[in-house]
Amino acid sequence: MKTIHILTLTGLLFAACQNNSGNRQQTAKPKADTLTYHYTSYEKRSDKLVKSSESTDTSYFLATYPVFKNDTINQFVRSSVIINDSPDTTFASIEALGENFIGQFDKFHAKDPYPRVWTSETHAAVNVITPNYLSLAVSYENYTGGAHGNYGTVYSNYNIATHQEIRLADIIPQTYQKELNAIGERYFRAKEGLTDTASLKETYFFENGQFALNQNFYLSADSLHFLYNIYEIKPYVSGTTKLAIPLTDVERLLSPQAKVLIASFD
Repeated sequence: MKTIHILTLTGLLFAACQNNSGNRQQTAKPKADTLTYHYTSYEKRSDKLVKSSESTDTSYFLATYPVFKNDTINQFVRSSVIINDSPDTTFASIEALGENFIGQFDKFHAKDPYPRVWTSETHAAVNVITPNYLSLAVSYENYTGGAHGNYGTVYSNYNIATHQEIRLADIIPQTYQKELNAIGERYFRAKEGLTDTASLKETYFFENGQFALNQNFYLSADSLHFLYNIYEIKPYVSGTTKLAIPLTDVERLLSPQAKVLIASFD
């Protein structure tokens, strides 16, 4: 799995202390990619300063993402970058999400006698790309006070040929989901060093102690990959959990679409 590099704390503070907002962009095209694209970014900073005995800083929102020559793909990319924890609020654009984040901080700053800097970063990167398949790894990290911030990675998958988002049920039809889950549990237990009968109730957060694959996945040439983010199945201190299921184990379960996507890796 391609790693998304989050800015270090020093980098965060440097970015937060710059004086201008708006768009920045850089060019990138890995040799193996089949579509050209570059990366651009949107940044929004509060004008409310947070002062301490050691520094003066400000809160900020930053999002980076790839831009393709195809508007339909770009619409998919931008919608994937909008990671919203509030089910009661929707945002039509990355800019609207950034404006809301800074607006919420400004309101909090006005009534907090000891305000802290808020930061929100989302970095969408091309994880996998073939003539038919695009996978984005959308990595986010934010802090709005408290003992520590929140972070994670969400995968978004797209069929370039049909211009449709790809769900897990598009790879393994719903009819075979239980069998897929059983295969996934076998690999999960092996990875965690668990016996076939060891309970999952005490150490993990699976509902009713029953193993379950999530919907956070992507395809590679030889495996179906899953990622559990913090708090999803383990406490914060345990971090994220990766799981890879070899395609040879699920070959008989694959949909026709999945077989076409996998063939495009050749």
